[in-house]
Amino acid sequence: MSKEQLYRLRGQNRETIFLSGAFRPNSSSGVVSGSSKGKGWSVARTSKGLYTITLADKYPAMVSGWAGVREAAGTATFCQLGDYVAASKTVQLRLMQAGAGTARGKSFPLDIFGSRFVSKTKIRDLGGPGQLVLASTPPTLDTKVGGLAFDADNEKGSFSFRVPDDWNGSSDMYLRLKWTSEHGTPILNGQTVIWETDYYCAASEAAIDAAGAASVDTTYTEAEAIAGADEELIHTDTLIDYNHADQPLVKGQHVYMTISRDKSTDTYANDAVLVGMELVYTAFLSPLAILDGLPVASDEPYITRVNGPTDPALRLVWPAGSVNEVLLPPVLWPVDLDHTAAAYVKLLAAMSGATDTPTITVKAFEGIGDTNFGGATGALSATPALASRTLAASDIGDPAVAGTSVLNLSVTPGTHNTDAVYLYGGRLNYTSTESPDAFAVADLAADADNEISFCLEMALSSDSSCY
Repeated sequence: MSKEQLYRLRGQNRETIFLSGAFRPNSSSGVVSGSSKGKGWSVARTSKGLYTITLADKYPAMVSGWAGVREAAGTATFCQLGDYVAASKTVQLRLMQAGAGTARGKSFPLDIFGSRFVSKTKIRDLGGPGQLVLASTPPTLDTKVGGLAFDADNEKGSFSFRVPDDWNGSSDMYLRLKWTSEHGTPILNGQTVIWETDYYCAASEAAIDAAGAASVDTTYTEAEAIAGADEELIHTDTLIDYNHADQPLVKGQHVYMTISRDKSTDTYANDAVLVGMELVYTAFLSPLAILDGLPVASDEPYITRVNGPTDPALRLVWPAGSVNEVLLPPVLWPVDLDHTAAAYVKLLAAMSGATDTPTITVKAFEGIGDTNFGGATGALSATPALASRTLAASDIGDPAVAGTSVLNLSVTPGTHNTDAVYLYGGRLNYTSTESPDAFAVADLAADADNEISFCLEMALSSDSSCY
């Protein structure tokens, strides 16, 4: 059919004609055979969601056009026209559908440098035996080592200490007695020494009542079969139960203790000479100690600059041998979290040298009372790189549920006795429930109600003043 035989519509544009039509898509197979409506064109599926309309005649230009879709499912779908290529007489038509693309990944930063607390075992010196207030039948002074010699059941000494403010509040303490055998009479293999400790607790300015005092016996058994071993310095740790039914520990309160020896039950006949006492407990320490100007022990993690004068970048450092757990501030799962997909903890970390290649153990807990669903990252190296740990989708709760919306994380390096561990930052990657893409090309299945229609206004003259 020639251009002169086409019927023209009357309008402001003097030299244009309209071509219109419709066809039914057939998913990835193309177009349903025999479904095309209209003359002067043909159509073929070029790729996913992309159709090429080829006109029978060549026109100088396309003045305007529209395309639409009739769909059985009523989803968010629309058609988009591409450019008209006069040389090939083609116009491309894209079928776009909401959420048809790949899932959208998002992330948020982890506050590595807000990790104020580190769990660490601390030892407080409680002084020597001179700190003891002695009972009416006191132990005698051992002039060889300057300690107090306990050799009978009724020999007792008492002292008190204040529960440290940096105690973590949820773990047992231990009274460590440092003692040795009587000079010239070593403890033989298999012999026992039993220390008896009675204690009770009272808050500041509260009445001191010894009723219901906790009583703990601690037995030391010599395991060395070395003949003649003498005056070996021995450490004996006595449990102080933090949640004892009668004497629970509370920060700031005082603990009153009495020490004696259960000589009638143990099997060492001579003196056990007490030379020192220590309190062993788990504390919360700040890895910001160096930045805060506080002293840091050789095995404590800390935050510092990479190089004060030349590189102000921060990093969290675990010195060689330090495997203390660092607790990160809790975070709320984002509201667009897709809890049916896995999430990933990404840590930018490195070693100070090439000898040690530990992993970092990531602990992960949701809400309150959850079990750990974290695990180890890949191995670290001397080159800074992202160490990753997957959090399985089966362990992630719905962020809309208040009880599971809080995520608690901690990080602990594996064994590294030679090199330090550096942690520069971290993030958490997750899949968003937002539309993966606003719209993406998509196919429609063959259905009697699925149809694509279009109308093209084509110029008959290259003179643009005619349209």
